[in-house]
Amino acid sequence: ASEGVRRPLEGAERDLRMAMDETISAEVPMRAKGLDTLRRLLLARDAAALGSLERVLGLCELQLRHDESYVYQAALNALAAAAEVKPDLVLPRLAAQLRAKPGSVRAPAAAAGATAMDEDAARRLKVAQALSQSVLRLGDTLPAHVEPVMHALLVGIRDVHPAVCASCLACLAQASATLKLAIHPWSTEVLLIAEGVLALCTDAQARRGAAYLL
Repeated sequence: ASEGVRRPLEGAERDLRMAMDETISAEVPMRAKGLDTLRRLLLARDAAALGSLERVLGLCELQLRHDESYVYQAALNALAAAAEVKPDLVLPRLAAQLRAKPGSVRAPAAAAGATAMDEDAARRLKVAQALSQSVLRLGDTLPAHVEPVMHALLVGIRDVHPAVCASCLACLAQASATLKLAIHPWSTEVLLIAEGVLALCTDAQARRGAAYLL
């Protein structure tokens, strides 16, 4: 009887190990496959995946840096699934990664220049997208976990890279709509930022994001 109890767990651990190995495979399509398996395991509240969550998150974050869109999108999906299952752990971790290096932050309404998208900026953009997907997945449960997200987004909209700024504005709009009355602690700052971007910013992406926010 004891063997019958152990086999499902052993099978789950084997599936998890295989998926984690696939995320770092030399064959790029296998990476996407492994990430999608991790996503499904997380959403199923698989005990083996949750027990190795730190390693799973690290592998997903690593693949956010991949150039192939179907790989980093699979990583985004897996991170959003992790945030749905363990928001108290995952959301602060994602929020911390949205912080720019010194010199990559500007005033919220500053005019956008032709700043090149370097590797770190591309990573921040993908993290903003992961937060956006997480906000959508959490839905009505967001208010209890939103504080690190709001703080990160209010920093992210000051990013020197217009695409990062616009993505954070769009995510802020999603979060605001989901929070409804729970947006109150940040409502004044959100409105001032949106008005400032519309009044002074010349970047079309950022202006669209601010308009959506209002």
